[in-house]
Amino acid sequence: MNKLFSIILGALFFSTFFISCSSEPIDAPLGQWQLVFFELDGNVQQIFDATLACKEENNVLTFVGFTGVNNYSGTIIRNNNKLKANDGFITTKMAGPTEAMEFEKKFLSSLTGTTTYTFSEFEGRKELIISSKANKSILKFEKFSIIHSKWNLNAVASDNGTISIYQNDYNKMPSLSFESTNTISGFSGINTFQLNYTIDEINNKIKFNAGVTTLAISGEENINLVEGLFLQRLNETVAYVLSDKTLTFYNDNNETILFFEKQELVK
Repeated sequence: MNKLFSIILGALFFSTFFISCSSEPIDAPLGQWQLVFFELDGNVQQIFDATLACKEENNVLTFVGFTGVNNYSGTIIRNNNKLKANDGFITTKMAGPTEAMEFEKKFLSSLTGTTTYTFSEFEGRKELIISSKANKSILKFEKFSIIHSKWNLNAVASDNGTISIYQNDYNKMPSLSFESTNTISGFSGINTFQLNYTIDEINNKIKFNAGVTTLAISGEENINLVEGLFLQRLNETVAYVLSDKTLTFYNDNNETILFFEKQELVK
């Protein structure tokens, strides 16, 4: 009897040792991520412009992001690569097209029902794969950052509504280039400028500080107007939403004040 008990105890110890040694620690999914693939219950879903930013404190992940319509945030408990969402995920209350709202519902349900995650790499890009057993979902994200990206101005808010920016109105489009972690350069339609900035990529907060600019003047009133608004709105910016193709700046009233479209990567 004692011999049998020793054999069983030894087998249990060996099994436990093997499992603990074979379970490699996995890093937290920190940083900015762009949704590139979504499968639900075995069916590939149409995806919208969804993002995820993650930070961690005491094994609790804070997720914030964009669903294509609304901003969201919530916390998830992490045990190595195992995840369990806390109650209380919140979103803003904007309405959008029916298809986008349906995607948002499925996306948030899958995200808050997540149970595990893994990392992979595709064509040199890091990927985050979040899975849920409950609804058989797979969310695949690619890592991205605002640093070393370049953007053309697409629209700027004025007191009388939004002004759209068209290529044929300019010899060179107004633009913004994030050259490093603390410096941007840009073209405002007439002048070039350089500004310092501070950024919190996890919480999508950004603040532009004093810099330098050239002092040319255009003979076209509309171009002068856009330039003035562009520089003024940069000064008012406190937050942003970033995707692979678009960048939106907000003021402290959560109003959209600048909208950009992606240009080529800065080399």
